[in-house]
Formats: sequence, C-alpha cells, structure tokens
Amino acid sequence: MSLKKTNLRINNDFIVKDGNKYLLTTISEVKKFKKLTDEKLKKIDTIDVTKQIKLLMKQFEITSNINFLVDHDLHSKNKNIRKISLEKGGNLSQEGG
Repeated sequence: MSLKKTNLRINNDFIVKDGNKYLLTTISEVKKFKKLTDEKLKKIDTIDVTKQIKLLMKQFEITSNINFLVDHDLHSKNKNIRKISLEKGGNLSQEGG
C-alpha cells in the first residue's frame, strides 16, 4: 500500500490516494496532515470514497485544491442520519437522510 497525500478534502477531512482509490481520513488540520510521515499515514483509519469523490470532481469539473462540503457524514456507519440545521432567526429545518 503506497498512500499519497492529496489536496482534496470532503467536509474538511483530507483525502489520500492509494493507486486508483481515494481514501478519506479523519484529519482536518493542515499542520497535522503536513507533518504525517509515510509510515504514520499507513496507520491511520480511512474510508474508501472513490465513487463519491470521482462523482464530485466530474460534477464540478475540478480535480485539485478543493474541499467538497456534503450534507452527510461519510464517517458514520448509520446512513440514515438526518441533518438538522438552524436558520437565522431560529427557524428549524430538517432534511431527510
């Protein structure tokens, strides 16, 4: 496994590349990501987001220096999580998941 750092992110978390696969890390701090050695990079937990990131890059026609903000948490095991957001003025809105 030869992981390479990328300048891609989803919801602030950095993505690394392993061959043709894109893997989401739980690292969101730039300093922490930059300091990661190849050995430590191999030991971090990742989630395969190849399908999602390729779709986003195609949809927005951008392949580098981007932080995609998506409505759902890709780290969550529960895919039925609902996003609840408070709008200015205190209005509550819910989106299905």
